[in-house]
Amino acid sequence: MGTGLNHITFSVNDIEESFRFYTEILGCKPVQKNPVSAYVLAGDMWIALDKTQNPAASPSTDFSHIAFTVETARFTEMVSRLKIAGVREW
Repeated sequence: MGTGLNHITFSVNDIEESFRFYTEILGCKPVQKNPVSAYVLAGDMWIALDKTQNPAASPSTDFSHIAFTVETARFTEMVSRLKIAGVREW
């Protein structure tokens, strides 16, 4: 089992607009921003914003995901469990 959430990634169309929304409207702490990605903190939770031209129309380029932290000693076991469950390795 994982030890907790590590980060959440959302595919967005506009990094600048999304960064402003998360920092200025929602009050997240800005961490990093470049033309194709940005990171903010919502409390202790990292939120990653990844630029995608049209996430809804192109699932193969939609990098939205939730990442869990797993103890090093249990990592191989967790990978096996996920594969058996049919999770696609990214």
